[in-house]
Amino acid sequence: MWSPALDAVEYVSMDFNDAFNSTSIYRGLPTPEREQAWFDLTYKHAVEIPPERLSGLNRSEEDHLKHVPEEVGDGYVALLEVFHQLHCLNMVRVYTWWQVGKYDKPPVGLSNDPLKNRIHVDHCLEALRISLMCFADVTPLMVRLGGPAGARADFNTHHKCRDFNKISDWIDDNWTVR
Repeated sequence: MWSPALDAVEYVSMDFNDAFNSTSIYRGLPTPEREQAWFDLTYKHAVEIPPERLSGLNRSEEDHLKHVPEEVGDGYVALLEVFHQLHCLNMVRVYTWWQVGKYDKPPVGLSNDPLKNRIHVDHCLEALRISLMCFADVTPLMVRLGGPAGARADFNTHHKCRDFNKISDWIDDNWTVR
């Protein structure tokens, strides 16, 4: 599948630090620092897709797509899917904390309408399910013996990943539409 960001894709080996008691700026109760970290991770600008590249995305000019402003070019507005997926993950995070009363007012992306919120979160859950099944990570999770829980999966695993920082830097350097 073609993407304007393909040149930014590089692979790195990394270990996931994902035990139940692991810490991360992205884990835990909402704090101003955590909310900012999620904002910085998820809110990125759009890029231009040239008309001649639409067919490589299974799209055409007949799909009623949004054009970039004329001063930018003659292409179409697009977001990178990874940032939509991260938005959705954040939306589920925010929704769960909101449901247990950890926000005083509806967080960004949610409203006072419970049905609209449920529809948004269900869309996000479906988007994440589709993506997870598409990429279908087959990394083995080894099972450790011992400890208070007995046998348990070891979530600290080794992976070959796309370098997310390079993709994030690419979008910061190549965006065309806010």
